[in-house]
Amino acid sequence: MLILLILYLHLLLPPALGQSIPEADHPSFIPDSEGDLFFLLDSSGSVTYDEFAKVKQFIGDLLQPFTFGPQDVQASVVQISTNPTLEFSLNQHTSSRDVIKAIQNVKQRMGDTNTGKAIDYVKQNLYTEDFGSRVDVPKVLVWVTDGLSTDDISSPMKLLKDMGVSVFIISTTGRGNYRELSAAASEPDEKYLKFVDKDDLGIITKELRDSIIELIQAKRLHAVNITTTSFLLTWPRLLSKDIGHYVLEYAPLADPGKKLQHTLHGDQTSFEVTGLTEDTTYKVTLYPESNIEYFHPQTIQVSTFPEAKEERNLEFQDVASTSFLLTWSRLSGDTGVYVVEYWPLSDPRRKLQKTTSVEETSIILGALTPNTTYQVTLIPDSNDPNIQPETIQVSTLPDYIQARNFQILDITSTSFNATWSKLIGDAGRYFLDYALQSYPRRKTRKTLYGDQTSVVVSGLTPNTSYQVTFIPESKLEVSQSQTLPVHTLPDMIQARNLQVHDITSRSLILTWSKLEGDTGQYTVNYAAASQPHVTSKMSLYDESMAVIGKLRPNTTYQITFIPESNMQDIQLQTITITTTPELILTRNFHARDITSSGFVLTWSRLPGDEGRYILEYEPIFHPGSIQQKIVQVDETSVVVSGLRSNTTYKVTLIPEDYAPPEVITVSTLSELVWQRNFQATNITATSFLLTWSRVPEDQGNYIVEYSLLSDPGGKLQKILSGDVSSMMFSNLPSNTTYQISLFHESGVRYGTIQVSTLIDPIKARNLHVLDRTSESFQLAWFKLPGDTGRYVLEYAPLTDLSRTIQNVLYGDQTSMMFHNLSPNTIYQVTFIPDSKAQYNQEQYIRVSTLPEPDLKRALYARDITTSSLQLAWSRMPGDKGPYIVEFVLVSNPRLKLRKTLPHDQINMIFSNLSPNTEYRATVSSEANIQNVPPQSIEVSTLEEELSPSHILISDPSAHSFRVSWGPSFDSVAGYEIQYGPISGDIVRTLQVDSRVNSTVLENLKSNTTYLVTVTAIFKSGGEKALSAIACTEHRTSSNGYSSQ
Repeated sequence: MLILLILYLHLLLPPALGQSIPEADHPSFIPDSEGDLFFLLDSSGSVTYDEFAKVKQFIGDLLQPFTFGPQDVQASVVQISTNPTLEFSLNQHTSSRDVIKAIQNVKQRMGDTNTGKAIDYVKQNLYTEDFGSRVDVPKVLVWVTDGLSTDDISSPMKLLKDMGVSVFIISTTGRGNYRELSAAASEPDEKYLKFVDKDDLGIITKELRDSIIELIQAKRLHAVNITTTSFLLTWPRLLSKDIGHYVLEYAPLADPGKKLQHTLHGDQTSFEVTGLTEDTTYKVTLYPESNIEYFHPQTIQVSTFPEAKEERNLEFQDVASTSFLLTWSRLSGDTGVYVVEYWPLSDPRRKLQKTTSVEETSIILGALTPNTTYQVTLIPDSNDPNIQPETIQVSTLPDYIQARNFQILDITSTSFNATWSKLIGDAGRYFLDYALQSYPRRKTRKTLYGDQTSVVVSGLTPNTSYQVTFIPESKLEVSQSQTLPVHTLPDMIQARNLQVHDITSRSLILTWSKLEGDTGQYTVNYAAASQPHVTSKMSLYDESMAVIGKLRPNTTYQITFIPESNMQDIQLQTITITTTPELILTRNFHARDITSSGFVLTWSRLPGDEGRYILEYEPIFHPGSIQQKIVQVDETSVVVSGLRSNTTYKVTLIPEDYAPPEVITVSTLSELVWQRNFQATNITATSFLLTWSRVPEDQGNYIVEYSLLSDPGGKLQKILSGDVSSMMFSNLPSNTTYQISLFHESGVRYGTIQVSTLIDPIKARNLHVLDRTSESFQLAWFKLPGDTGRYVLEYAPLTDLSRTIQNVLYGDQTSMMFHNLSPNTIYQVTFIPDSKAQYNQEQYIRVSTLPEPDLKRALYARDITTSSLQLAWSRMPGDKGPYIVEFVLVSNPRLKLRKTLPHDQINMIFSNLSPNTEYRATVSSEANIQNVPPQSIEVSTLEEELSPSHILISDPSAHSFRVSWGPSFDSVAGYEIQYGPISGDIVRTLQVDSRVNSTVLENLKSNTTYLVTVTAIFKSGGEKALSAIACTEHRTSSNGYSSQ
């Protein structure tokens, strides 16, 4: 055993003797700093080579004074591009010279600016071996950006900060979204968010370096989340709950007598100090108390924030050429009304004044002059003498956009036509830029000259969104560009498979395929090529074929197929066909039911009849008095009434499609008949009133017989008493023709008329909703005859109609997009058309926005040991109730721990766990589980160390010294201590209980070197040993000791 121990000692000594103290990296190096620094370097195509080089120089200058090494500062660079790249890990370089050289050798990778992807990459690898990160040292992320990112950064950056990383952001341009960058950086903005030109980065080098030093100084007690009455103290893990505790003292710097004290557990690494006085500096001291070794106290000074001053925030929004919205904040001292005075800056005599109540904090100022600067003063009624009137200046826009009339027309699947108006001052050159909305930087430009006011852009991708910008070159000072979105139609021609079958002289069959998204509504329009203005229309539902009849022989037709879809843009198709020739048939034109005042004319419809029929009749002996009737193409009979008795009439039937007219003569009877005046009045879309005149010989009841003209077999009858001379028809379908006859109960027909209900404006308008999301939807409608082109749309949440917003549209617009809406909310929309015809009815529609997409909670484990770990998670929007935490053994899920925690707690420590064991943890919010599902992770405890990690020799004398060792483990059954002089072969053995980690060895020789071995004997039967060399003192002197 002794030989083996000496060999073990011999193997340990050379590495220890070979170590040397690293020299300083720089004459003015920064001592006492320890931390891991990550640099996010924007390497995408949006950064110029010059800017990329200057940013690398800036990072090198920032890091030059630091001391690098495993006990000091470590640095790493991650490049932002289409995919993130780790240029070098934290532990790869151990001197500032090597770090700076590695930074200068970084090559720009170009690609997209996927910053969110790079942040998530750092978060996922923060504690992996490849990154070289250390546990329990401060983590700092420095992101140098041009302000642009093609993906989301908010979610991954929040999770990274929740893991304890401090984030500095340096924006080198003015293109960044301030709110987005402010939310991404740590707080406060004045310290962690900097805006500086790329040429002036050196200005902030020292300030940024000092801020980083403050975070990574070796004492590492620092305060975060400072408010007016509290701050959070954090420090590295120095103790554990078994070997000590902390004493925390703090007091106002100006009044030390008000000192407060807290005793904290040894495994605690943070403490929130509350109940403080605003705008006050406190002295804070942390005393680590350990029974193993001594730790220096750590002291810092922390100042609470002063109370925020109320701000009026007088601002303007929605500036137009003739109006703008003025808004302000209500202060606590406001007691009465607000007076708003405004006038053109160039003419103060035109001062105007408006007054609002104390509850209102906004007002629209309208009827203003375009392109004019106004001075606006808000005068509050207040009992606070510190509240004074506030003044701002607002300039209205030039009235330029409407005059330009930039439009996108004739959109197809691969092209569109851009048109504009030429204005006074145009220099004769225009630029048209267009690009995919998903890649706005990859734009194509067309340059146009002279008097050109339109251009066709072709070669586009079907079913794709483009962004089109029109830029005029003008001799005037004000020349505004305009941008419009364009979405090309999908290419559905081939998928629809429109075909024609069974063509005859009078008919054909049209077939098509039903596509995904079809609503089932299809329209087929067809017209002879020689008469394109005479169009017939078929409306079909849930069909895949249509029989088109009543065609003319040997005639060419154009057939247009129009589908209705709720998923894809409508794309109509037109095909041309020619019917076959056919022999001419007889018309069989004759009269029947002849009376003294009229008769019924009937005829056969021939295959070539496409238009209406014109019926002319006149007495033979009075040829100048011709009367005329127009009969629709699908009718083959008509009642001619109001004629003279005992008179012969010449009757001519003239087909409107230029077929030969046919002539017959008809003689009325000589019987005297009273005029009954049978007619329809008060006709609407759903009703009409039928009236007639009673004649002296009327006796008995009337019978009214009526049916749809398209369905004469479905006749209905109603019997009315003889003293009734009218009948009301209601609840009828719109745009429908009825045939109505009036009979005597004996069967004598008094008359027959046809009545058509009017078109229903509500159905004709076809108000419908498209493209619903959680924050927007599109409302579309049809333009009807008589529309003036002005539409008013009002909308508000159904639960609060007082928040109504109004928009007025002009021109040929038939749709409007509603943005910035609340998710999962019902909105009431009022549509008010301005029409010169009967189609000016208001319409109401209710639209529900979609709920927000599900969110995912960040869940991770940290501070993992052999017997414990800490579980932490992120707080999500909607977490209002308690959290449910379940902890199970993966190998035996029946062993489950379930804990309910308050909603303000986002971490939990699990202890008394088994070493090298896998557990599954699940966290959910009881009040938010419908939006954020439960989140689970699996985590394993560390393997248990199987030997003491150190031996300490102390209290030496001439004949004794103390041996101490650690740490202690529950798996140890006891310890065996062997000791003897190195120069001799005598070895003594001492057995020690597992609960003891220190003992005194006595009866030793003075001035002698001993080899001491402590062996841990485990309950499992194994054992591990650690040795140390100790010297007893000379009777008159002290000797040193060492451990191995």
